[in-house]
Amino acid sequence: MRQVCNKVFIGGFSTGGLLALIHAAQYKVDGVIAVNSALRLHDLRVSYVVPTLHFFNEMIAHLHAKGILEWVDNSQTEQPDVNYHKHPLASVSQLEKVMSKVEDTVKDVKDPILIIQGDNDPTVKAKSAQIIYTTVKSKDKKLLLLPRKKHSMLADEGHDEVFENIYQFIVKHIKTEG
Repeated sequence: MRQVCNKVFIGGFSTGGLLALIHAAQYKVDGVIAVNSALRLHDLRVSYVVPTLHFFNEMIAHLHAKGILEWVDNSQTEQPDVNYHKHPLASVSQLEKVMSKVEDTVKDVKDPILIIQGDNDPTVKAKSAQIIYTTVKSKDKKLLLLPRKKHSMLADEGHDEVFENIYQFIVKHIKTEG
C-alpha cells in the first residue's frame, strides 16, 4: 500500500481487529483501528474445550475414524442472514491461535491506535480492549468504550457514532506529518 498511498491505516472488526493488530506489530502504519477485537471471549469453549477437541479429532483422523465433534453451534447468532449457523471446529481452533498470537505480539504495536469496544458485548469481553490498550506501546492511543449490548456494533443501532470516531481518528492522523 505504501507504493500507492502516502498514509496507510489498518483496521478490523472482531477477528479482523486481531489481524490488524498482528499486521501493525510487524509493519509501520499510520494508524490502527481495532473494533470489538476478540482477545477474551465470553464463550469459554473457544479457549479450552475447542482446542482439546480439535487435537483429539486430529488424532482420531489419523486412525481414519470420525471425530467426536466437527461443528460448533452458532444458531443463535445476532445476524442470521449474514453469519454462519455452524462453525467448523477447526476454524474455531484457528481463532484461538490468532488470539494467542496477538497476546504475544500486541506489545510491538507502536503506531497510533483507536480501540473501540462495546461495554456489554455478548461475544467479546470488554476486558479485551483494556488489555490491548495497556499492552500496546503506542504513545498516541485512545480507548472508546461504548454502551452496546450486541457484538455487531458496525451494523447495529448507534453505528454512526462508531464510524464518526473512526473517521475523526483517520482525519487527525492524515494531517499529522510523520
